[in-house]
Amino acid sequence: PVNFDNNIATNCPVGNSSAVFALYHDPEYAQPHINISSYEEMELPLSLWPNPVQNSLNIRSENSKIECLEIIDVNGRIVMQKQVVDSQAPINVSTLPAGLYFLRAVCDDATHIERFVKTNY
Repeated sequence: PVNFDNNIATNCPVGNSSAVFALYHDPEYAQPHINISSYEEMELPLSLWPNPVQNSLNIRSENSKIECLEIIDVNGRIVMQKQVVDSQAPINVSTLPAGLYFLRAVCDDATHIERFVKTNY
């Protein structure tokens, strides 16, 4: 193990492993350092379903209208675009090969990116 300040010890990996395990001896490090009076779960501004998808991907913006949808493959190429003037839109993805994709939705207040999986089964 390698020892650091503040009673923190790290067990370094051997071989080709990149895993690192940290052991905190002082319970103070397990506590948050910022006092938060209340916690509210933030509603995601963009939802899409089903995920994984085979044919039609449904997209809904909770707070604003969607102006444009882009589907981007894992290589960063835009493989599909669709202009939208609503807060909800389906998009046909049946012609896409199976794989991982990113959906970029340009809304009137911000740009949102979500990932989804396209399947062929």
